[in-house]
Amino acid sequence: MNPLTHSEMATWQKCRRGWYVTYYLRLRRWHDFAPLPNIGTMYHDGLEAYYNGTLTDPAAHVRDLAEKKVDELPEYAETIYKNAEMAAIMLEGYMEWLEETGADAGLTIIGSEQEVQAKLGQTEFVLRGKIDARLQRESDGAKLQLEPGTELTVLDYARSILKELRAQYVRAEIDESTDKINGKVQRAEQMKVHTMLVIGKRDMEANAVSVRVHGKGNLGAKPRNEVIADILASIKERRA
Repeated sequence: MNPLTHSEMATWQKCRRGWYVTYYLRLRRWHDFAPLPNIGTMYHDGLEAYYNGTLTDPAAHVRDLAEKKVDELPEYAETIYKNAEMAAIMLEGYMEWLEETGADAGLTIIGSEQEVQAKLGQTEFVLRGKIDARLQRESDGAKLQLEPGTELTVLDYARSILKELRAQYVRAEIDESTDKINGKVQRAEQMKVHTMLVIGKRDMEANAVSVRVHGKGNLGAKPRNEVIADILASIKERRA
């Protein structure tokens, strides 16, 4: 019996027919090229390189990997770049979290991306997983493991856009309150905010943002890069 993985169990919970076709019948789609790297794979590649001590900027590493993959498969450039950018955003957020919290301070890295297996109680099932980083605490020699999450949140996505805008000296803020979206929009309208970027899960998954302009209302969802470029162009025109 093959070991159970998190991916297999997640597939079972989401769609038992999908599990039957994928894991029981072992059917696969036919590809004439190597599978495209997904967000999780790229994220872990960057994390492994960082914890192996081979680089200090895992997000840049992921973007470099994307460039190499696009050279191999230029017809899939849009998908590759999109997945790489999402992975890079997650890695940048993780590095910022480490800097703010010091979560790995006083720890020595002794391994990364190591596969582990364990028997499930008295059953015949074996669970298989992967440890992102194995560490040793310098104070007492205790062995620990670090498991950063791999799910990009809407707030992570919004913060990455804020960071990109501020890098271009754009005055921008995020409303991180738990208020409903209608309340946030109304508050921004009262403050006469010129451009509002409203972000939901669908926007994030499409690498887009929904745009509202004071006095014009909702302009709909647009690609993230296009929106940022339009904001920068409009500021440049006003300054000229």
